[in-house]
Amino acid sequence: MAEQTFTAGQVLTAAQMTTLQTNIGLAFVKSQTIGTAVTSVAVTSAFSTTYDNYKILINGGAGSTTSGLTMILTGSTTAYYQGNVNIRYDTGAVAGAGISNGAAFNIGRSSTDTIALSFELINPFLAKSTTITGSYNDTRALAGVTANLYTGWHNVQTSYTGFTITFDTGTFTGGTITVLGYRK
Repeated sequence: MAEQTFTAGQVLTAAQMTTLQTNIGLAFVKSQTIGTAVTSVAVTSAFSTTYDNYKILINGGAGSTTSGLTMILTGSTTAYYQGNVNIRYDTGAVAGAGISNGAAFNIGRSSTDTIALSFELINPFLAKSTTITGSYNDTRALAGVTANLYTGWHNVQTSYTGFTITFDTGTFTGGTITVLGYRK
């Protein structure tokens, strides 16, 4: 979209308003409900030529246990690289971890009360490496409450249309996965 400049008091036409609405912000792509007592959720038809970059939200539901959550781009179980920084809220202590040529991205943790995750994917549909950036809170009492920040990339230059979220242990029931696209 070409940049437009407006002046105070200018009346915008319907065409100008439609252009602005169509070309800015996030657009809803799809929403998928997580089933009952599942160990993984496949989200299909999430990525296309319409958008290059995506925001993914996972909200609600509960795990049967506290469990790590991983994500793969559909069918690809190699070449995941990631750095993770954990900061304890109570002490400020910082720790880190990494993944080198792993089988999936670590995207967060579920709990027995609820889940709330947000992360972004850059270029999942393009035949380029896909970049991930995200964060989550880990409220397990044994670890102290921590803020977790991560970034990484999937070093396979293939086009993907979907992804799968997997729970490390136990099952998950309820909640919603929402996919939003960044308008170009």
